[in-house]
Amino acid sequence: MTDFFDELAALSDDELRERIRSIAAEHGMTLNDAQTQQLADLFRKIQSIGGSNFAERVQDLPETVEKIRESGENALSTAGTVWDSIRGFFRRVGKTLSAIFGG
Repeated sequence: MTDFFDELAALSDDELRERIRSIAAEHGMTLNDAQTQQLADLFRKIQSIGGSNFAERVQDLPETVEKIRESGENALSTAGTVWDSIRGFFRRVGKTLSAIFGG
């Protein structure tokens, strides 16, 4: 992916639009001029926020998402454990009150 961004950086705007059309055609898609320009603008913005560094961050994205998912699962597991403890506490309180007041 880094090579791809490096390649894009070397292209003129017209060459970039042509490359976008070519990639779309390879995938059986046809883009109108406005869509092509939107993608060209997006690639230029990506270049401006980091180019190759951005590409490396994109490549690391699946690992980052997995870490977030695992953290979320751990948080949910902890929250579930806390909730179970709270429910258990109130059940015990309810049984105790029922026993005291003859329920």
